[in-house]
Amino acid sequence: MLTAQQINKTDRNDARGIAQMMRVGLFKPVHVKTLVAQEQRMLLTSRKLLQTWKTRCSTRGRTF
Repeated sequence: MLTAQQINKTDRNDARGIAQMMRVGLFKPVHVKTLVAQEQRMLLTSRKLLQTWKTRCSTRGRTF
């Protein structure tokens, strides 16, 4: 692979290797979620975690 040819691991050599891989098409475009989408996912995850804690506490006979 292209990175195996690098003798010294430096930022400059890394940049050259990445640039070369981009030129030959080894990188594919990726989708990056918007900040709003990331925040919504974080809120949903937090909500689910709180629901789980509440359920566990209530099944153990404790109040939340």
